[in-house]
Amino acid sequence: MSQKKFFDLSLRRRLRIFLESGDQNSSRRVRLIKFAIDIFILIAIIFSCILILFDYYMPSYQELWIECEIFFATFFSIEYLIRWYASENRLKYPLTFFALIDLAAILPSILLISNNFLLLRLFRFARFLRLLKLIRYNQYFYNSINNLKNKYSAFREEYQLDHLGKLFFSSVTALIIGANLVYFTEIEFGTEASPYYDYWESYWNIIIVLISGIEDKEPVSLAGKIEVTVLLIAGICVVGMITAEIVSILVGKFSRKGKPVLKPLNGRMENHIVILGSNSHLDYIIRQLYTAFSGEYYILVVSRKADDLSVTIPYIYKRVVVVEGDPLHPDILKKADIQYARRVIILPEGRSSDKGNLADNRSLMKTLAVSSLNPDARITIQLESDESLKYTDVLENSDFIVSSNYMEKLISQGVLNPGVTEI
Repeated sequence: MSQKKFFDLSLRRRLRIFLESGDQNSSRRVRLIKFAIDIFILIAIIFSCILILFDYYMPSYQELWIECEIFFATFFSIEYLIRWYASENRLKYPLTFFALIDLAAILPSILLISNNFLLLRLFRFARFLRLLKLIRYNQYFYNSINNLKNKYSAFREEYQLDHLGKLFFSSVTALIIGANLVYFTEIEFGTEASPYYDYWESYWNIIIVLISGIEDKEPVSLAGKIEVTVLLIAGICVVGMITAEIVSILVGKFSRKGKPVLKPLNGRMENHIVILGSNSHLDYIIRQLYTAFSGEYYILVVSRKADDLSVTIPYIYKRVVVVEGDPLHPDILKKADIQYARRVIILPEGRSSDKGNLADNRSLMKTLAVSSLNPDARITIQLESDESLKYTDVLENSDFIVSSNYMEKLISQGVLNPGVTEI
């Protein structure tokens, strides 16, 4: 929805879009205003609940807390009335789930104000009911947590934290066992002249043995010397493996420099845009989609040539991840989390041996594979020949584009406005 068309709507409809619908087809400015409104309300909810704790633990400032409570009660009351005014059915709105939550958030404060705060102790903690208003914004929390999980999974895989964690655990285990073993051996068979005769000193000495590979502090007893020698060999091996892991990480980062991030094996993406295949239009399509959605959604590219994809605009490609493999392979599609995708774009990616309409046939096969995993997904498919359209009648929820002109913008419009290709 363009900005001009948005302001042609009635006031009630505009308020409903700002407060309720979250229409992703609205202009970027409208979405930003709605986001700012939601953040402001969230901050008001959190601070109003913190105020309840201040009221309880700092009663000497009660007059200030009362004024703040009046402000928040007024704010939430105005919000409630605006939502009621903007609702589609004003008669039924007070009985809806979210309306009852909004009422529960302001009713204790209204009762307190109307009774001059004589019932403060009774209704003080009832004001925590306004935390239920956070349910309305659970999508924000869900998306934030999901993004953090994806970032952590990518970070864990990029820096091989699993392998490093195992090596660190092995080193700590060797340190604890070795320090205690040598200490008790020296207590039993050694003398007070042994550098391992003190319990905590033995830990420091074993750290030197394991990390530096130098038997700096020699045990007195023969058994202690044998134990330290074994630990010395183990330390050389562990340090070598840690060094190899660090070198592997550095080489991997250097080889991926200027390329999009690979999707982590253990990461799961949701509500993202998937592009199956790559061709000369791919970079422009990514730019168009990023601009259209203001970078709100991740873009995942699945292609046999995904490793050849280069980063052209860094801030755009921060929202792009890739999966290398044949998009027709079921395991590759599952790795791309097709079943959770918001939109799917299929580009012709013919092999060198493909002739005629074989590239289109592969695109149609990809469409069938996507439909089987995610029947509700809207799919936009680029075809190279008009003849291929005769096989598309049975494919629902799909937009087909056969054009070489303005291909990037046509595909982006097909993603933004499903069904627009019928025009």
